[in-house]
Amino acid sequence: MNRVARQLLLIVAGSALLLAGYLVFFAADRTTGTTLAEPEQKPSPTVETAVVRRGTIETTLDALGTAVPWLAKKHVYSLPFECRVLTVQVTKGQLVAQHALMLSVKPSLAAQLTLQQATNEYNTALALERLARQRAKLKLALRTEVIAAQSLLKQKELILRSLKAQGLRRRQIEIRTVSQGMIHEVGGHVGQLIPSGSSLVEVLDGDHILIRFGVESRQLSRLKPGMPVRLTRIHDSHHRPIAAKITAITQTLDPTTRLVAVLALPEKTAGLALNDFVEVRVVTASHIGLLVPKSALLPHSGGYRLFTVVNGHAKAHRVTKGLENAKVVEVIGAGINVGDRVVVLGNYELTDGMRVIEATKP
Repeated sequence: MNRVARQLLLIVAGSALLLAGYLVFFAADRTTGTTLAEPEQKPSPTVETAVVRRGTIETTLDALGTAVPWLAKKHVYSLPFECRVLTVQVTKGQLVAQHALMLSVKPSLAAQLTLQQATNEYNTALALERLARQRAKLKLALRTEVIAAQSLLKQKELILRSLKAQGLRRRQIEIRTVSQGMIHEVGGHVGQLIPSGSSLVEVLDGDHILIRFGVESRQLSRLKPGMPVRLTRIHDSHHRPIAAKITAITQTLDPTTRLVAVLALPEKTAGLALNDFVEVRVVTASHIGLLVPKSALLPHSGGYRLFTVVNGHAKAHRVTKGLENAKVVEVIGAGINVGDRVVVLGNYELTDGMRVIEATKP
């Protein structure tokens, strides 16, 4: 019994010591004024926002182009006989008005000899036709001989008229423009002998310039004839862009640049010169929709989402991405309206319903 009494006494003494230690600790804690620590709450994140707006978004393709001659608008001036150049009044690249004098030439000696020969042959045929008619009157020739002589005369007359109409009788022939345009090539210089049918001068008619630019073959699917194009002269960005349209898309890859050539026709060629360099911007698609900065869009679960700020709290919206360019993107989704404020900075750390603080713009 004494042993059991001793064990009970030890248990009571230990419990008393524990109780006394707790009371001492509690008293010390009350004297220092400290309390048990409570879990800390994270501060609300500060975010930057932008306003959802409705507008037109365009996707574009940019390239570098060159002003080249529109060969379909080229007029080639030539003569059907050999001639010699007397004067040259124009030079390559010069703008000319309608009926402007470009060259003056004269028939060469060989061409003049051709005219003289045709004249002699006509006179001979005329004499033979008269003789055949006289012989027929005297019953010395058949009717068929008269018909043959008249046919030969008519043939020689047509040849002579054609040569005269070509200008072979004139000592000097003036080559003038049919319409206004630009000189593309001058085929000869003063004193040069120009063969029959060779080009004397080439004139690009009216709107004589096309813009040629290259695109990668993988981009061809984005282009088609008739698409609008904006042209800006390099080093001349202060002027308004020149409107143009795609007229042709070639299917040949340039071996040097590895690009496919595309041609665009400017609405106005004022201020453009041949071989001028221009910046080309092709509008490949255009649409009106809700636009937000690209930084507002976040990838999420195989799609996209963004956050709007409503009454100081972040609200998540699942959206579909439409057209986009370098700055903004079109978004399509429920609950997004014009004027909503979307988070563009700090949105990666947000969750739906989280309290946020909008940064005050300076």
